[in-house]
Amino acid sequence: MLGRAMGEERDPVGPIEAFRRFAVLHGFARSWLWAATAEASWLPGLVGAALIATVAFLLLWIPQRAWLAPFVALPALLLQLVLTFPLTDNHFFLELYAVVLLALAGPRDEAASLALTGLRSLAVIVLFVTGLQKVLYGQYFDGQFLAFMVSQSERFALAFAPLVSEAQHAALRALDPMRTGQGPFRADGWLLPAASNAVWILELALPGLIVWTRSRAFAVAVALALVALIQLGAREIGFALFFGNLLLLFTANGNRLALIPSALVYAYGLVAVTTGTLPFDPGWL
Repeated sequence: MLGRAMGEERDPVGPIEAFRRFAVLHGFARSWLWAATAEASWLPGLVGAALIATVAFLLLWIPQRAWLAPFVALPALLLQLVLTFPLTDNHFFLELYAVVLLALAGPRDEAASLALTGLRSLAVIVLFVTGLQKVLYGQYFDGQFLAFMVSQSERFALAFAPLVSEAQHAALRALDPMRTGQGPFRADGWLLPAASNAVWILELALPGLIVWTRSRAFAVAVALALVALIQLGAREIGFALFFGNLLLLFTANGNRLALIPSALVYAYGLVAVTTGTLPFDPGWL
C-alpha cells in the first residue's frame, strides 16, 4: 500500500534523472565549498573528495553514462564522512542516503520506480522525525527554544522580532545563554509559542497528507513553504535545497524546473568563496 502511494508513476525515470542531476550537482558544489572553508588538517582529503565529486558531475553530461554519477559520488561522500566524523552534520547523512538510493537505481528503468519510492519515503520519514524530535525535546510547546535562539543568534533575532514585543526582544538579546542563571527564555505574548507549536504540528501532520494522494499537492506546497520560512532563521540553504528537491519528487516536473535556480545558488556560493567579493556564511552549507 505504502509503496503504491509513494512510488506509483507511469514513468518514474524522468523524476529520477532530474533528481540525480540535482543531487550530484549539490555534492559537487558542496564538496568544493567544504574544501574551500576547511581547516588545514582536513584540506588534502576534502580536496580529493571534491575531485571525485567533479568526475561524478562531469558524467552527468554523458547521457549514456549519467547513471554512473551516483556510483562515483559515493566514494567522495564516504571519504568526507570519515574525515568529518563524529562532527558530521545530520544534513550530510540525508545526502548520503539519497545518493545510495540513486546508485541502486543504476541504468535499469525497472529499478527507477523502487528508487523513487525510497527517495519519497526518505522525505516523509525525515519530515515526521523532525516533528517527533521537537515533541520529545519539550522546549517547543511554550516557545522556549525559539526564545533561546533569539537570544543567541542574530539571524533568529531578526526573523522572530515581529513575534515578540520590543521590550521582550531587547530582554532576550541581553541574556547570555552561556552564563549560569540566565533566563527565563520565554516570550511575553502568544505569537512566538504559536509559531513554535505550528512547526512541530505541521511536521507531524504533513507526512500523512503527502502520502494521501488527494491531499498531496496541497501538503507538498505547505511543506515547501514551511522549509522556506524556517530558513528565515536557520539559513541552512544547502539542506533547504536538498530537502526541497526531495519534496519535489512528489510533483510531476518540480525537480526539472528547480534545477536551474538551485544551480544558481550553488554558483553564487562558489563565486563568493573563490573571489571573496560576495557575502557567504559556511553555515549555509
